[in-house]
Amino acid sequence: HLKNILAKEGFEIENEGCNFIAEAADGSVRDLLSITDRILSHSNYPKTLTTNAVAEVLGLNDKNKIIDLLAVILAGDVANSLQILEKFYENSTDIGNLIIDLQKITHITTLVKTVDNYQPHSLSQTAKQKIIDLSTKSSLVDLTRIWQMLLKGSVELANSSSQKMVMEMLLIRMCYLAD
Repeated sequence: HLKNILAKEGFEIENEGCNFIAEAADGSVRDLLSITDRILSHSNYPKTLTTNAVAEVLGLNDKNKIIDLLAVILAGDVANSLQILEKFYENSTDIGNLIIDLQKITHITTLVKTVDNYQPHSLSQTAKQKIIDLSTKSSLVDLTRIWQMLLKGSVELANSSSQKMVMEMLLIRMCYLAD
């Protein structure tokens, strides 16, 4: 419906950006329109709303970078995982959202691994292929342990004065699962 509304107003939107707005609106048409208007305004009313513009206004992390982080974690590469975290941190990424995004990607990867022909619909083709590749390289035990650690990390994050420090320790613990 959003694409039709925007077309009537003379705008276009990329599919993934449309999905991001729909997810953020959580089923509320009023919120959908409000969020869309805010994004259009912030972006100076471009002819086409790009996925990047939508993600920037909504404060979303690039799913491909989240998948890359999960791959580095599963490979047990502490140094690289901390470098990736630093890049997220430099871009003012909310650490709580980063954990949630890692949970989502871990969940999707686990579903791809365990459910025949599971197709995640909210991801780009590139992200889908990365997850398929990751699911074949990863053990179910590692994915479920990472899931549990991310859940515990969310609680630790809420009880800490330094979110970055909690996330660094969480990444180190998850990377050592590979041992």
